[in-house]
Amino acid sequence: MPFHIKIFKNVSELYEIRKDWGKLAERADSPSIALTPDWFISWWNAHSGNDGWQLQVIALFEDKILTAVFPFYWSISRYRGLPVRKLSLLVDGISPHGDFVIEGDRREKAIDLLLSYLSGHQELWDIVVLDKFRDSDNRKCLLQLLSSYNFKYGIEPSLRTPIIQASEPWDVFWSGHSVKFKKSMRNKLNRVKNNGTISVERVHDAEALNRALPTIFEVSRRSWKGKIKEDIKNRDAECRFYKAFTEIGARRGWVDIWLLKVQDQAIAYEYHLTYNSSTYPLRADFDESYRHLSPGSILEYKIIKQMFEKGEYDTYYSCANDYQYLRNWTNTYEQLLKIEIFSNRLLSKIAHGIEYTFIPQLRKIRLVRKVKELLMQGKRL
Repeated sequence: MPFHIKIFKNVSELYEIRKDWGKLAERADSPSIALTPDWFISWWNAHSGNDGWQLQVIALFEDKILTAVFPFYWSISRYRGLPVRKLSLLVDGISPHGDFVIEGDRREKAIDLLLSYLSGHQELWDIVVLDKFRDSDNRKCLLQLLSSYNFKYGIEPSLRTPIIQASEPWDVFWSGHSVKFKKSMRNKLNRVKNNGTISVERVHDAEALNRALPTIFEVSRRSWKGKIKEDIKNRDAECRFYKAFTEIGARRGWVDIWLLKVQDQAIAYEYHLTYNSSTYPLRADFDESYRHLSPGSILEYKIIKQMFEKGEYDTYYSCANDYQYLRNWTNTYEQLLKIEIFSNRLLSKIAHGIEYTFIPQLRKIRLVRKVKELLMQGKRL
């Protein structure tokens, strides 16, 4: 059957393929909430006010059947001081990861057609940025096929995301952790128990979720992030995303808001999306005035313990970097990458040379100088 590509530049046009896209996302080798059309439409509606951004979703059809979606947006920005035109995956700090949406047996053909399209339209872009690209068969296939095209590209680590998998009973899982960590958690739990007024609430009902949003916005405002204006209400795009996706996701049973309360006052929360047996804690905050009760740690413990005991989902995909507090829980990680593909225009080649040749060499020179300085200091001592 013949293949053809269609470019969607307006979010209203995406509703034409929304249903088929949703089915395609469900059939992916590793289905994810961040591959659904609802995620991307909500994401774009939250971010589309950015000047110079244009939706650029590349869809591949085999005859009239949707077989791949490459969710990009186009923008003009600066790269190491150079003005460039970028095609970027629709990801940001909220996104658990990025990927293409492809039917498995069409993967190689679809990615090859994408690269062929990019090769034939280099007047439209300078750099393709695939940030937070997850460890998938799509990523492996892309890196294999890139060598067939005359593109320079670079690869850098993005997030190293901790993952907790409920593959054993809670008692077995908990017993495998360090004595120090378990003792610390027991002390925190006893401190809360002695307080006597702490409760955990899981909000799942659609109406209750809408009522809970202002609550978590207020907890976020009272967190340490509020002091530096990084709370949800001060991040306009993020705030719009939570409002939009909560409404959509609540109808599908995808959204949970977990609240830790002192009497009736929420002092900590985690905002979760649940999809295909995985839960994605997109954001968590706690009221700074209750820091002495370790509310964030307590709520996290309660959620993870319930994941094991109730078996509603089997994977806690942390959506975070390799932070120490998550290292206490797991030794399982996914390494996300940032892959940058450069066109054959002179400006793009200069940008690649600066980022992947000049700067690494400069860092090596600085490191050598630092080592020499330390050796000289050692001799003088």
